[in-house]
Amino acid sequence: MNSFVTKLIKAMLAGMMIAAGCIVYSVCASRLLGAFLFSFGLFTICNHGLDLYTGKVGYLAIERSGSYAAGLLLTLAGNLIGTFLSALLVSVSRIYPSVCEFVIPAAAAKNADSFTSLLALSFFCGVLMFVGVDTFKQSGDPVSRTLA
Repeated sequence: MNSFVTKLIKAMLAGMMIAAGCIVYSVCASRLLGAFLFSFGLFTICNHGLDLYTGKVGYLAIERSGSYAAGLLLTLAGNLIGTFLSALLVSVSRIYPSVCEFVIPAAAAKNADSFTSLLALSFFCGVLMFVGVDTFKQSGDPVSRTLA
């Protein structure tokens, strides 16, 4: 399989893992437990070497190459496709109403927010995701990698 298709599949799978984490978070009665379980999506991405945009975009300043930037766009496209496919699958499942109970008010709150607020919150979310992925990559022992 060529590298383009491999990278696209790895990005789609990463999008699906983040979507799975979001789905679990949205149907979990405890927000604390839901947040903990969401982290398994990122943990799976890191352990299987999948491509998540927020885990890679922080390296753009270091890489500074056109091919890296193009790879980031492919990663973003794959993540979007993976999350879309996950949403499509959930929409035909029995948990769809439960997911909607959480997602619709959350989306309404984001739609009512200002662009500046959304940009700031997105930035900090991206930083946290990048730090988690980078710490995982830099850690040598399994305990540190798991905690990252």
